Amino acid sequence: LRAVRGWQRQHRAQPVAGGRRGHGGFVRKVFARLKDGQTASAALAATKREFLQHPRFARPRFWAPFILAGAG
Repeated sequence: LRAVRGWQRQHRAQPVAGGRRGHGGFVRKVFARLKDGQTASAALAATKREFLQHPRFARPRFWAPFILAGAG
């Protein structure tokens, strides 16, 4: 158990440069599209394309970590 806790501390997710503003905005936009009736894959793809066009958030570190997982 002690070894697991040590591993968790060492591998805890760290915010990337740019902080939460980029990621939070990304998630809000995906969920807004879901609320508008888009499928999860369409909402994610559209948001990634939108972020690619934004000069501040075009780098993959802002949008690449987001993937779909599970049945859907």
